[in-house]
Amino acid sequence: GILKVQDEEVKNKAEALQCIRKAVKERSGYKGLTLDVWTPPSSIEPSLSENQCMTMYHGTNMNAPSTSWEWKSKYVVVGGVASDPWAISMYYNKGDYDIAVSQKQAKQGNTTVKVKTFSLLGAKLLTPKPKSITYSTQSQPWHFLIIKTSRGKAIKIGHPLREGLEPVFRGIEAYLKSKPPPVQ
Repeated sequence: GILKVQDEEVKNKAEALQCIRKAVKERSGYKGLTLDVWTPPSSIEPSLSENQCMTMYHGTNMNAPSTSWEWKSKYVVVGGVASDPWAISMYYNKGDYDIAVSQKQAKQGNTTVKVKTFSLLGAKLLTPKPKSITYSTQSQPWHFLIIKTSRGKAIKIGHPLREGLEPVFRGIEAYLKSKPPPVQ
């Protein structure tokens, strides 16, 4: 993602685009335009950090939901082709994610599928190891993690199998350990 345009810090894609347009207009072109972008260190290897999981992202409560009915099923992607490396994106299912990827690669602008996105910039992983919770309606414990965003929102991601949560957990952990740029 873009961090600065002509030494001016930007907070999101819309701000970056606005600054680029302004700089291009002032310069009468792109020549000499300076962009600072964040790239992950070489110690981070590309990996699939995605899976169909159970999620809860409304509110600031840092506890697991008290019933299994409070969770929503979403296809969770950390980074990925259709998003910034510091984003957690939640799609209805893998099919919607595949549509978003194909639209991104075809440069069709914004995706036509519904996606909920959260920033990992300034976020904290409150569960250094996935925790588990037992629900009376489920035959086995569910495993979950909790992320606190820089805005204080609690993002909970769970899965009935620990192995199902691992790809998403590893992706979040790898990004947070990469020493991302601080939130301005």
